[in-house]
Amino acid sequence: MNSDPRFIARLIQQLDTQMRNMQDEKRRRQEAIAADTEELTRIDKEIATHVQPRLDALAKALLQKEQMRTELRQQLETQSKTFSSVEKDAQNLLLKALHAGRKVTRENASGLLKEVRGYNAAEPTTKLIKSSRQKAPKPS
Repeated sequence: MNSDPRFIARLIQQLDTQMRNMQDEKRRRQEAIAADTEELTRIDKEIATHVQPRLDALAKALLQKEQMRTELRQQLETQSKTFSSVEKDAQNLLLKALHAGRKVTRENASGLLKEVRGYNAAEPTTKLIKSSRQKAPKPS
């Protein structure tokens, strides 16, 4: 240290270089922070002007579609019950129509048999025999 007269000058020069590098680094970092802050501000504005309105519109559309789904589900349930009721009524009417058709067919067949035979097959035989005895004159 004593042997080199420029030792202190070199240390000061190294210190000045380190300080200059540190100040340059500080300035670069501050510029980067400022640029990032501007970018964040720009992104916030873009979100506020472009993204948020679209997001709000999507949220509103989603809410409307959920309400519509609920209403349609209720309508479907009501219509299903109505359809089941109509189907049951139609089955009952079909059974009544089939029964009425069988009854008419049976009556027509009985009527035709009565015309052909001369008596009603639906009446008990004992009744027919009694009525024929009453009509016939008693032998004396």
